[in-house]
This record gives sequence, C-alpha cells and structure tokens, in this order.
Amino acid sequence: MSDMLAIGTTGLLAAQQTLNTISHNIANVNTPGYSRQVTSLAANLPRQAGNGFVGSGVGILGTNRVVDEFLIESLRNQQAVYNQFDAYATNLQDIEGLFYDGKGGIAQTLSQFFNSLQDLSNDPSSISARQVFISQGEILASQINELSTQLQNEVSNINQQLAQNAIAVNGIAQKISVVNQQISFYAGNSAGDQPNDLFDLRDQYLFELSQYVGVSTNVQNDGSLNVFIGNGQSLVLGTALNTLGTKPNSNDASLQDITIGNENATQVVSSFISGGTMGGLLALRDSIISNSLNELGRISISLASAFNAQHVKGIDLNGNFGIEIFNDPNAYIARLNRVYKDTGNTGSAVFGVAIDPINPFDEEISTFSQASNIVNAGSLTALVGNMLSLNNINIRAATAADDTVSTSDALASAIAIANTINSQSAAHLVTAIAQPNALYLGTFTPGALVAGNLSINGVNVISTGVNEQIILQDINALTSQTGVQAVGDGAGNITLVADDGRNIQLTKTLDSTGATFTYFDISAGGARDNVQRANVKLISQNDDPIFIGGNNPAGVGFTTGSVPTVYPGLTADDYELTYNGTFYTLRNLSSSKIVAQTTVPILAADGFVVSLESGTIANGDSFVIKPTRSGAGDFSFRITDPTTIAIAMPIKAQATVTNKGTGQILVSDVVNTSGVPLPTATTLGNAFSEPSQITPPIRIEFITPMMYRVYDMSFGGNGKQIGQDQIYNPNNLYTDVFPLSSVVDLTPPGPKPTYVYDPGYRITLQGIPQAGDTFTIEYNANADGDNRNGIKLVNLQFEKLMQNNTATFQETYSQLVAEIGTESSQGIINRDASFSIFNAIQSNRNQISGVNLDEEATKLLGFQQAYQAAAQIILVARSNFDALIRVFN
Repeated sequence: MSDMLAIGTTGLLAAQQTLNTISHNIANVNTPGYSRQVTSLAANLPRQAGNGFVGSGVGILGTNRVVDEFLIESLRNQQAVYNQFDAYATNLQDIEGLFYDGKGGIAQTLSQFFNSLQDLSNDPSSISARQVFISQGEILASQINELSTQLQNEVSNINQQLAQNAIAVNGIAQKISVVNQQISFYAGNSAGDQPNDLFDLRDQYLFELSQYVGVSTNVQNDGSLNVFIGNGQSLVLGTALNTLGTKPNSNDASLQDITIGNENATQVVSSFISGGTMGGLLALRDSIISNSLNELGRISISLASAFNAQHVKGIDLNGNFGIEIFNDPNAYIARLNRVYKDTGNTGSAVFGVAIDPINPFDEEISTFSQASNIVNAGSLTALVGNMLSLNNINIRAATAADDTVSTSDALASAIAIANTINSQSAAHLVTAIAQPNALYLGTFTPGALVAGNLSINGVNVISTGVNEQIILQDINALTSQTGVQAVGDGAGNITLVADDGRNIQLTKTLDSTGATFTYFDISAGGARDNVQRANVKLISQNDDPIFIGGNNPAGVGFTTGSVPTVYPGLTADDYELTYNGTFYTLRNLSSSKIVAQTTVPILAADGFVVSLESGTIANGDSFVIKPTRSGAGDFSFRITDPTTIAIAMPIKAQATVTNKGTGQILVSDVVNTSGVPLPTATTLGNAFSEPSQITPPIRIEFITPMMYRVYDMSFGGNGKQIGQDQIYNPNNLYTDVFPLSSVVDLTPPGPKPTYVYDPGYRITLQGIPQAGDTFTIEYNANADGDNRNGIKLVNLQFEKLMQNNTATFQETYSQLVAEIGTESSQGIINRDASFSIFNAIQSNRNQISGVNLDEEATKLLGFQQAYQAAAQIILVARSNFDALIRVFN
C-alpha cells in the first residue's frame, strides 16, 4: 500500500507539473518571442520484488522550450535582411519623388532653357527673347540648387536616424547584458531546470536588435551570450558592453560615421555595418544619394563649363566679349571645396581641384611614350625610320633639327619625337605634345656644391647649399641656361622640372664632400652621366583611336598594335589622395585603382587636376577628393542684363565683291579670346589682345587658283606676308587657313627659328577661287542680327559632352533619373521578396515553437484526468490502509 501511495503521489506531482506548464503556455499565447514549453516525463526505475520487478511510478525529467535554434537564427538574420531592404526602399522612394515632381522636373526645365536659347538665336536682337532666356536660366539654376539641397537634407535625416538607431541598439544591448547575468546566475545555482523564459526573453531582444543591425552570436559555458555586429565587433560579451555611437566622418563632416567602443577606445565601423535599418540607411546614403549628388554636380559643372567657354567667344549687343553665363566651376573656393582633409592630418597642406575644360569639339584620345626614368646617357633609343607608325603611316627618322635644346640623347627626347611625329601630322592625323619632364632628386642633404659635383644639362651648379631655399635659388639662377627649374616641398625633397619636355642630363665628375640627394647620390661612386626624357602625349585630330605599329614601337615606349583608350573625362566617382613621404598617389575609391602617382603635388586624372594651393603636406596625410559633389549647390546663372548675352561672333570674314571665282570664306570657330598667345605662338600672339579689334586684321590673296598668301594688314598697303605660300586644293570640301606652320620672322638679324601662328580663331576656304581673288578677316564691329555664336550655344544641347563623350546633358540626367527609378523598383522587389521569406521562416518557427490553443486545451483535459486518476490512486491506497488498520484493531 505504501508503494501504491508513492506511485500515486508521483503521478499526481507529474500531472500537476504538466498542468502548470500547459497553463503557462496558454497564458503566454500572445507573448512576443515566447516558445512553447513541455514537461518531459519518464517511468521511475523499477524495484525488484521476488523473481520480478515492480514499477515505482513516474519521474519528471524537466521542463524545456520547444525550439529549433537554426530557425531562430534564420528568422533573426532574415529580419535584418528585410529591415535593411525596407529602410533602403522606403527612403529611396522619397528620393525618387524628388526627381519625379509631377511637373517634368529638371528634364523639362532643361528643355525649356534650350528652347528659349533657340528662340533667342532665331531673333538675336530681341530684348524680350533675351529676357526669357535669362528667366529660364535662373529657373534652371534654382531647380538644380533646390534638388541638391533636398538631397543634402536626406543625408541629414539619415544621419539623425542612424543616431537614434544607435541609441536603440545600446538600450537593447543593455537588456541582453542583464538577462545574461540572470541566466549565468541560475545556471550556476540551479541543479534542475533551465530558465526557459529568460532564454526566450534574450532571443526576443536579439530579434529586436536585428531590426536595427545584423548580428551574430555565440554561447559561453555559463549560458551567457556574446553578441557581435559588423565585421566581428563585439557589442555584448557576457555582461560587458560596448556602446554604439555616431561621430562626424574624418573627411566629410556632413556624414555621420558609426562607432563602437567604450570609455577606453572606439573604432569606426560604418563600412562593416550590414543588415537592419542601419545597414539600409548607410547603403542608401553612401551609394544612391552620394552618386546622385555627384552626378547632378557633374551635369552642373559640365553645363556651366561648356556654356561659359562658348559664351566668352562671342560678343554681345554692346560689342563686348561675353561674360560667363553660369558660375565659374574653377573659382578658388569651388576648387578648395572639392577636397576633404582628414582630421588626422599633421601637415598644413591645402589642395584644390580644377576641372578640365569641357570641350565640345575635340574628343581627346591619348597615349604616352615610355614612362620617365633616369638611365645612363646614351642608352635611349633614337627614333629611326619605320621604327614607329601611327595609323599605318611610318614615322621618319629624327634629325638634329628636331631638338636643338636637349644636351644629351636629343634624338630620343620627347621634343624630338613630338616634332618628328608632327612633321607628318597631315598624313596620320595625330598631334604629339612633349610633356613636362620631372626628375626627382630626392631629399637634399645640406652642404656645398663645387664644380664637378653636379651639372644640369652641361651647366655646373655652384652653391653653399646651407639649406633647401639656397640650393633651389642657385639651381634656378641657371634656368636660362639649363631650361630646368627646381621645386621643393619645404621638407628637403627636390624635383627638377623642364616645362618644355627637354631631356634632363645630370653629370657628376667629382664626388661631393658636402651636399647630396637621396635619389641621385653625388657623394660617392665616381663619375656619373645620366639622362631622363619626358613623356609624349598623342592626340587624335579626328576623334578616332590611334593605331600604333611599326618595326620597333617598343623602342620609344609603345606596344605593337596597341590602340589607346579614350582619355577619361569627368566621372561621378570620389577619390583618395595620399602621401607617403615620396609619392603622391590618387586612387579611385569606386574601382580602388591608382589613377595618378607623382613626386610633385600636381596630379591629373579623369578630367580634373589636383594641385597644392598652400601649406606643406606631411608623411601619411590623406584627403578625399570629390570633384563633382558641390557642383549642383554652386550652380548659378550670372547674367542679369539682357544686352550682355553674346550671340554674335567677334570675327567677320568676307570675299571682296570684285572676286571672279566662286571661292567662299567662313569663320568656322573661335577657340581663344583671352588675348594671351597660345603656347605655340611666339611672335604675333593672339588676335584678341586689344578690345573691339583683331590684331592683326588679315587679307588672303590667291596668286593662283591653287595657291594663296596670308597678309598682316596692321600697317596698311598690301600688308606683310605671314608664313610661306599656302597650297589650296579646290577638290577638297574645305581648307583650314589657321594655324599656319613653319612661319619665320624675316626681321634682321637672322636666321630665326620657325614658329606656328595661331590667331585664336579658325577660318575655312572652299569653292573655286581665281588668281587675284581676295578675302578679308576683320573684327565684327556691327554684330546686330549675327547669331553664329548663338547657334554654337544651341548646339551644345546636342553635343555628347558627358560620360566620355557618349551622352548629352539631357541624356545624362535622364539616365540618372532612370537609374534611380530602376533601383527604387528593385528595392521594392527585394523588400517584398525578403518579407515573404521572413514570413515563411516565422511560420515554420511558429509551427514548432508557437502555442496552439486547441492542442493545449486537449492536453489540459488529458492531464486533468490524469491528475484526478492519480488522486484516486491515493484515495484507494488510503482506504486500503484504513481497512488494514481496522483489522489489527
């Protein structure tokens, strides 16, 4: 009977525990994150009775959660994925709305701007048409400014959301730490069941955490959980906490970086954050918004640059040259605002970025000869016949006349190569330009230089050499003889530069006991005779790629059969400039490729030039370069006076009325109205050096139907001939008059070198002239009704000036809008797809771990009956025991 009582008692207790568990499940049916619990039972070990065994009731093994850890982790991860896509798509829809304003937006305003310009070109004297054009220009600038401001506001909103999310993450992390402490305590002080509800609570906190950021976890031996974010950065380690925060980006204070750490140290983890709302916001800010601002800036800069460049080539109703229509993209402040200095820099360097001209007429296709390097004098290969071909035209051998300034290996110099190639430009349609020659001497060790220690291009450098300033001064005092200038960085690093591209020859016949240089050591090693040549730049004259061939093009640095790529234009990418004490390195942050590297602080790449404006750079300093980021914000329309719109051309070319032939003369272009002589002009200078006139006025006279002369008419009479007699072929569609090559100044004493005369404008001849026919080129003093510059301005609408000369302004903007629309649609698809996956995982989790009231109710009735039956066993045992007592009494 005692056995019966004991067995009944175990059954009663087991049923009671199970009923408690079922009741707990039912009570928490709507509790977020709650996992169904079950009490596990097992028969107690039997006891031996005679030849057999007798049962001893039921035992309670424990109460555990019904969970699938893989599903819990999958649900948490998918929650992070969904929230990232949701934050990305939701905010991107707001940005898409900025571009689709329901009124046509900037695309329509651009069209209206060009339409008003077309109307003005059709009626160039109309003041009302000019006022409409000004109004449309102001509207265009205002809309671009407003869109830029709204995008910047989106960045600010995201920064605020990131800060709020960081606070929320820290609050949840604190809760996880507290639960970890409780679980660890119970794990160490309980010999029985685990704290199931604490495990559920911690899982729920992790689930909430994954709404903000993707997390990973691992469990410690004491049951506490470590939580990691990003690239393995710890947020919670048991009960220890790190704090998530935000701080201004070290390069760009308008961006907030995500940090993690404690009172001892913090680190920036923005680039590692993925998943959750924070991951979506960062991805949107650093990709779509950043690219939109850059692309909008690129359009604004290109539009302003192209229009300004063309407008200043025309004249207005007052007879003056045009002013800039839009803001100057290369104004001093604009150049500085493109460079973001790292807050950790120790130097004082201030860099600026100047945007290259947006040229609507020349697609610059270039390649270079072998890279500059210093070698033993005499080792360079001179250009010989058939060694190199350009566009299947063999280049002749170089001669001494091709370079009269280099003191060593002149036949292999950049000047010689360029002049040799240019002598056949009419055949291969390629122009070669010798680039500046830069030779890095290294860090200067102060000391005296005596004759024989160092000579530059055959001229001895004599100097006390007490410091960098003195050595620079003494080298530069010889520039008129050497053609070389020395530049320093204030830290002793010396570079020699020959602007005209001549070879730089360094000779040492006597070891120096004083001064020396780290790169070109003159302190030991005996006599040295070294030379460095410059690069050569090739430019296609017809915008076609240049095919390079020949018997040995590698001898001058070219690869056989190579076709150079199009010279890269302005991109919407960001860049990083670093300095390691010797080299300045410019890297594209999108591709991670090095796009420029020099020893002097001037780097050209991708349509812009980075240069040192002031200060001194220190080893390890870095800068982020954003060439187009501020372009849309800076964009402005400058003209307010309608009479100052320059629709006419400054040049008037006409045939003499007594001409007998059918020859015609046309002004095809104005390329430079600055009044400053072009680099190739040495005597006559630019035609626009004086206001309201051209210097000199020109007369063209045909001495035969196939030969003409060009005369300077400055002094009246028949004029003074410029250059040689020029050949004219009437079968050609047209003949370009300028620039004139091989011009010689015949004023005594002589002989004098030849030069190129370029007046800054372009004239074409066509038709069939007769001997004695003349044409004149004068200043366009009465420009009323002249719309030739207006037509060129209108044509900018159709010029492919964007994206490496593959797209127009409007096409580029339309592509930007289309890309945002496509990305927005894809974002919604990704969000909806991830939500479906999330729901599927959650459904699987609920099937396993969720509370089903019908099932629990059924179990409740079953164990209620079991409880009652166990109680009945106890009653029977008691009744039997009472009967036994009565027998003995």
